Amino acid sequence: MSDTGGASDVAAAWAALTADPHNEHAMRLYTLALKRQGRTADALSMAWRMLSEHPLSASAQYTYAGLLHESGQGAQALAVVNEALRRDPANPEALVLRGDIYRSTWGAAAAEAQYLEALRLSPNHALATHNLGVSRLRWGTLTQAVRGLLASVRLEPALRPLAIDNVGLAVTRVMRMATASVVFLAVALIVVMAAHDDGMPTVIPRIVAGVLGVALAVPLVWVVRTVPGPVLASVVRQRLLLGVRVAFVVLAVVLGVVTAAVGSNPVSDVAGTLLLFGVFGLTVLGWVTGA
Repeated sequence: MSDTGGASDVAAAWAALTADPHNEHAMRLYTLALKRQGRTADALSMAWRMLSEHPLSASAQYTYAGLLHESGQGAQALAVVNEALRRDPANPEALVLRGDIYRSTWGAAAAEAQYLEALRLSPNHALATHNLGVSRLRWGTLTQAVRGLLASVRLEPALRPLAIDNVGLAVTRVMRMATASVVFLAVALIVVMAAHDDGMPTVIPRIVAGVLGVALAVPLVWVVRTVPGPVLASVVRQRLLLGVRVAFVVLAVVLGVVTAAVGSNPVSDVAGTLLLFGVFGLTVLGWVTGA
């Protein structure tokens, strides 16, 4: 939102509040307008005034708790949102907020029950669907996480940029592991070359290279099957290093399968060393760029 738009929203909300200074709805509108303009301290002050004048309002408690959470006051936010839910247990928005507080305080797993309860009450709640996906961005539930993130975009298109960023995190996690695993294939290719040069049988290391090549294809298949093409294209445009990782693993798969099929050849003889350098280079780039 532009500064002009934010200022006009604040002015309109202030006019409504001036006409009825104790109206809870007018107070909430003014609070949210201040928040959108980035005036967090003023928004918190207004939210506190609203809650002071309407202490029995679950909506006022929810608004104040959300601002406390965004300003980093997790313990106070949790106490307030708990009170909001005590007064209105069927409020999915407050359950999502409590899940967010749990996630920032105790980790993703602690938040899941809150998001699931919100979805039980409101099955098409886009933010609960998205945040549940985020809470599942860990090994063992990555597929569920990505599906949830994609579902949230279908429910609320405005969540697309945030969801795509989180899908990128999931795909990056998988491809980091795949990139690191290329080191085993590189060693197998080097062994094939060394055995061939020494006149020794290469059957076993070739089989190992083939098996490792096929194994490295598994994360690639997961990415293609789990992430729709347009979304994957958007993710790669945002994360160029991820695209390099995918291309690198594809190359490794091809080299492993070809070596298993035809044995030592001029390409595979240098490929093992080059793949080792590639793993090292991508690992360093990942550390430097945080990608």
